[in-house]
Amino acid sequence: MNKDNFNEKDILKLLNYVGSNGNYKDEMDIRLDDFRKRRLRKKLMRNIVDKNSKKKYKIAAVACIILISICFTVPTFAKNIPVINSIIQNLKDKEGIDGDYKKYSKQLENSATDNGITLKVKEIICDDNTLEVAYTLTSKDDIRDLVDMSRRKKNAMPLFLGTYLKINGQFSPASGSGGTGKYLDKHTYLSYDDINISDKNLSNTFNINLDVKEIYGVKGSWKLDFNVSREDISRKTAVFEPNTFAKLPEEDINIRKVSLSPIGTYILGDGKFTKQESNSDLPVYWFIFDDKGKQIIEYSMMQESNDGNVFQFNRNLSKLNYIPRYLTVIPYQLEVSKIHEGNLKPIDGKYPIEIIQSKVGKLVIKEIVSKDNKTIVKYTAEGLVPYSQAKELYIKDDKKNVITPKAEVTEVKKNKSDSIDYTLEFPMLDKDKTYFIGSTNFFDNIIIRNDLKFRIDLQK
Repeated sequence: MNKDNFNEKDILKLLNYVGSNGNYKDEMDIRLDDFRKRRLRKKLMRNIVDKNSKKKYKIAAVACIILISICFTVPTFAKNIPVINSIIQNLKDKEGIDGDYKKYSKQLENSATDNGITLKVKEIICDDNTLEVAYTLTSKDDIRDLVDMSRRKKNAMPLFLGTYLKINGQFSPASGSGGTGKYLDKHTYLSYDDINISDKNLSNTFNINLDVKEIYGVKGSWKLDFNVSREDISRKTAVFEPNTFAKLPEEDINIRKVSLSPIGTYILGDGKFTKQESNSDLPVYWFIFDDKGKQIIEYSMMQESNDGNVFQFNRNLSKLNYIPRYLTVIPYQLEVSKIHEGNLKPIDGKYPIEIIQSKVGKLVIKEIVSKDNKTIVKYTAEGLVPYSQAKELYIKDDKKNVITPKAEVTEVKKNKSDSIDYTLEFPMLDKDKTYFIGSTNFFDNIIIRNDLKFRIDLQK
């Protein structure tokens, strides 16, 4: 891609590839392991620069990087999906994303057909930040030839419904991303889109019109419309306007809104680029905690600018089960040095196995068991950011090949010792082979910026 032509449209197209965690099986899906994600971060930050508008392209790079760090996926294959009341709840659960989707979602059966493809909207849920739309694509031919990245037409971009959005009759395209999809059968694909509506200033009831012009390279017209009501979820949503100011390397920011809904926590704000530090070319990320010191999982961050200097951002985090008095942000930076294997130890049946994670803490492997055609690692994360630490666990075989997990990291419980127990599932390991377990060198490269720490007070 020519960097001089890398505009907002290109960014949105790239983000349509981004979902949540998936697995790598055959040719039908792919997950970037941690080493490749680190390399991709470095390459994006190095290459997406424009000589006349450096800040603008750095914003785009950071938006892509943070989403990619959560995961870069294409649809995973499954013969069927368990039948529950909420499609979105099922898909989110499989991606490790928490939320009361089942309680607040609305079932629909709106469909349109053109050029042998049927687009059907199955379910919607909406809060003050995000409109989520679950849909199916059906074709008389093999649907994988349309959707699967390795099989579809060259340059055929994934479908993102936010591109074709009309709200109350007014064309209002929105940013966002697509989730991990499922093939229900040879002819039917099920997925959902997260559409960002935080800037739309909508009432609790509104109308959506879609006129989709292209589905994975197939031109046509798929027109659908439906009404959206978020009155129930709005009654359970707490909104704060903290107006918290913070000075970070290269930028001043203002947190203007924090929204806590039954399906997510959102931090919205704006900022302006400055020049403060000699090492400001290193991107700044955030660790975010509640008032009890527990890390809040961040799923994605969108950042955009119209003039390359002033920008707006929207951070999407896991839902909270209570309203904290404040949130704490500890910024950090990454110095991406030479990739190495990190702290790697043999799996020899002797436990516990302790894996030090540089400055932030450690992982303690309690047990590794194989059953039901899978291998389950049971372990504890102790330190500053347990969830982030837990995600950096990996297994390699005797040829140093990474064994890709079958599912997302699952938190089990919190102990009185302030450690957190996790499980991570892998494909069944061969009992006759030697394997190694360890943590990536992510935390070796981290610079914790406690000097930049700030608090977001949540008061009405």
